[in-house]
Amino acid sequence: MAWWKAFTKPKEEESSSAPSDHSGAAEISCPKSESGGVVSSTVHAVQDATTVATDAAEKVTEAVAAVGAEQREAIRMENREIWGRIKEGDTLWGLSEKYLGDATKWPHLHAACRKELGPDPLRLLPGTHITEACIARARESSRKSRN
Repeated sequence: MAWWKAFTKPKEEESSSAPSDHSGAAEISCPKSESGGVVSSTVHAVQDATTVATDAAEKVTEAVAAVGAEQREAIRMENREIWGRIKEGDTLWGLSEKYLGDATKWPHLHAACRKELGPDPLRLLPGTHITEACIARARESSRKSRN
């Protein structure tokens, strides 16, 4: 029998005993011996260290989850602002003013967003999305034509 099995009590037996501070850990009992005080204090020190480590790991996990959630929310909000949805009455002229800051740059917007908007610049379908990548391509095209 392994040495640690002499010190552990299976979970089934644990349920009948008093509740423990150590969730999920097997209850450790100290056998009576000449050096019982040393074994007992060592066992309690290990239990305390395990509890502290478990609590620290839970806090780290919560912190990582919170940071991840915060970053995901920031990205989602950024994408919501940058993505556009074509509404009834929208024109390339107006969309160019909105996304590129200059209505006269509509040919750049149309060329960069042809996949999203379709081939006809006079026919924009309501509900169609303009993506961040599409707008970035239009800005790059516009910037290159200036130089």
